[in-house]
Amino acid sequence: MARFSWVFGVLGVLFLLTAAALFFLFKAFVTSVIVALVTGAVLLFVYAFADRDALSETVQSRPFLQGSGSSLLIVMFGGAVVFAYMIAESHDKTVDLTTNKEFSLSSHTIGVLNGLEEEVEVLAFFKAGTPAEEKFSDLIGRMEEHTDKLKVLFSDPLREPFLAQAHGINSDRTVLFIATGDRERRMEHSFDEKEITTHLIQLFAEADYRICWSQGHGEPNPDDTESKRGVGGVIAKLESLNYQVTPSFLMTEGIDSECEALVVFRPIIEWFPYEREALAAYLAQGGRVFIALEPGLVPELALELERYGIDVGEDIVVDINPENMLMGVDDPGFVVLRDDDFLYHPITKPLHAAVVLGIAQSITPTHATEGIELSILLESGTEAWAEKDIDNPEVSPDTDEKIGDVPLMVAATISDPSVLDVASPEQPNAEASIGERIQAVLIVEFPDAEEINLEARLREDLGAGDAHILGIGAGMDE
Repeated sequence: MARFSWVFGVLGVLFLLTAAALFFLFKAFVTSVIVALVTGAVLLFVYAFADRDALSETVQSRPFLQGSGSSLLIVMFGGAVVFAYMIAESHDKTVDLTTNKEFSLSSHTIGVLNGLEEEVEVLAFFKAGTPAEEKFSDLIGRMEEHTDKLKVLFSDPLREPFLAQAHGINSDRTVLFIATGDRERRMEHSFDEKEITTHLIQLFAEADYRICWSQGHGEPNPDDTESKRGVGGVIAKLESLNYQVTPSFLMTEGIDSECEALVVFRPIIEWFPYEREALAAYLAQGGRVFIALEPGLVPELALELERYGIDVGEDIVVDINPENMLMGVDDPGFVVLRDDDFLYHPITKPLHAAVVLGIAQSITPTHATEGIELSILLESGTEAWAEKDIDNPEVSPDTDEKIGDVPLMVAATISDPSVLDVASPEQPNAEASIGERIQAVLIVEFPDAEEINLEARLREDLGAGDAHILGIGAGMDE
């Protein structure tokens, strides 16, 4: 066999050369590259084993060690280094070893990047060598690890003025996102992860979605960004994601059929019966509603939710989890939700942060009704319970109280509007017919909720406000 072993050696080298050529062609370890690589390695091993005696004599000979053999070993070592570099280059991944995941992208950003279906040309105009350029280069580089749709080009507008002029660039800190169909987004001030993700979303948004924000019942001012009760920050974030938010005065105007979704956010004045009936009619036509209530302020509206299979408890959830103390939360009236408390649902899937609820009531699915599908979205930990005797300063769980895994947020999907028994339902229009859209009532009781940085691993503003936004967006199939 040693007589013909050279054949295996020649074939092995040919297969390795073929693997290298295919790798340069496809820029990845596709099946053909792997097959050629493995086959070549096996053939070379067979050659070395079959002619091992002759190889041993040749390698140990003085001419080999002092002459061409040394050159051959250098070439082989250099080839191995180059090939290893090629492998590393094709599998270029950043590993975040920091304890607080400072250099990790958020799950929301990764989801947006993975969802890109069209190429996006990213033109980054920065003065070369500046900290701003280096910071953006690092961030966009980490994003490129999750998608092959970003085509990034850096340009110094001082060195390449014609390219800058062609795109109307008049500063050395501007980034353009360009997609097919003359779609373009421009960043000129903030270049952080959130801004980039928002611009990518807006780049492919086909239209603005209209959200109607209920007013006239003492709700927080949508324009208030200063006070603790204000919701201006939530409104601003929705608008940055191509949502158009307009006030809706149900008492005098009813619910506009053009509303993609209605938000009922922390009213303090009871609804009239005809307003509650208008809500049911809107849902029967395929509308979407997001409701957030403060405990005990609108009991009649809370009772109305039984119509949709949801019971708003007359209680306050108490959380005595000792781990809360380690996070700086020593008030048992504050409910702390962690990853395990977010039940699997498209609305809660992006939530990966600890959320602190300043006050909460139990929100429980009452019964299974044909035509209404109920899903619990958030629930407390095992150490919490729904305290009914809220006036007693010395609270403790009783046998008639819900103890552990207290539901705090529920989604109801209505597939059969007849179960709502609407008094005078209007005919559904063609664009909002039943069966084409998801109808959801989302109830959550945490008016003073805020995010908390759990060991600094929070990489995005996913607190209560973003839970609200996720719910509103999911209601519109977003």
